[in-house]
Amino acid sequence: MPLNPVPPGAYVAEAPVGHSPIANLPTSITAFLGSTKKGPVHVPQRVRAVSDFENLFGEIEPEARLGQAVRQFFLNGGVDAWVVRVAKSASSSQVAKALRSLDSLETLSLLALPAVAAPAILALASEYCRGRRALLLIDAPSKARTAAEIQKIVQTIPPAARSHVAVYFPWVRLPDPLNFGETLLTPPSGSIAGVLARLDAKRGVWKPPAGREATLLGIQRLDYVPTDVENQAMNTAGINCLRVFVGIEAAIWGARTLAGADLNGSEFKYIPVRRLVSHVEECVVRGLQWACFEPNDQALWTTVRESVEQFLMELTRQGALAGSTPSEGFFVKCDATTMTPGDIRDGRLVVLIGLACLRPAEFVLLNLVLKAQA
Repeated sequence: MPLNPVPPGAYVAEAPVGHSPIANLPTSITAFLGSTKKGPVHVPQRVRAVSDFENLFGEIEPEARLGQAVRQFFLNGGVDAWVVRVAKSASSSQVAKALRSLDSLETLSLLALPAVAAPAILALASEYCRGRRALLLIDAPSKARTAAEIQKIVQTIPPAARSHVAVYFPWVRLPDPLNFGETLLTPPSGSIAGVLARLDAKRGVWKPPAGREATLLGIQRLDYVPTDVENQAMNTAGINCLRVFVGIEAAIWGARTLAGADLNGSEFKYIPVRRLVSHVEECVVRGLQWACFEPNDQALWTTVRESVEQFLMELTRQGALAGSTPSEGFFVKCDATTMTPGDIRDGRLVVLIGLACLRPAEFVLLNLVLKAQA
């Protein structure tokens, strides 16, 4: 109503509706698929602590792959997970149902199938992650010792989905709570997911999940200690090793996607690049839902550009993109050059976004020159 209404009567006050800024969505919500002692089958259950998991699925036994992975997730920094129980002798069709059950989740960042090494199942999961803009964490086979042995389980993953996959080697040993001095052999994916969540909260999704900060908590030791030569062979094949160095606890020592093999030359070679681009895509798609059914004209294009630029400027301020100014870190185009008359006629709004992503310094080279004394 008007601020100072005049004589009694009916009045109309109009206000612009506008639109909400593009929001930063969560980046570390993790789904775990596997067998448990009890609980509903193919129904995602949210767990935010180990106690939640045990209340829903039963006490975690020493040899329970899924339960141990969830425990390691929370121990290493994870805070929000969804668990889907799959029948113990899970077939590809059952896993497909479990994956489809995740459609009910509004956001999915990471997916782990602890100890699963069936190529057909991993191919299904990788395609699902590609569609959800998520990252699939794959455990190398427990007895694998070479890149060739690990590559056998991922050879059926479609090339287009490989940038949504990260493979980790070797398995880890946890303290056995029932037998003092003994250890439990466990796949690393639960620990890896927790480390990614921890680094996301501390540094951002654009921080390479590797190095001194990417230490694995709660483990006794690695089941196998790769040498420098073996690590290089794995890295070249797009497989990430866990390493131990003097003065450094067991840590993730690789940040490549499965598309990161040296021979591929993929622009999504590195996990932080893949995850940052996926994050931007998901946020922008969600944040521009208001534009549906708006007149596809110059006014809409301007508003969309400004909205996306504001979102990317905030990411730049946080250190997600290269460069010290917005023009160095990104560009956004939404105008007559990004759409044809046919696009406009058919109701398609086309936004072109360019990002200057940061890439990890995998190799630090020192050029030392020793000068002889005169």
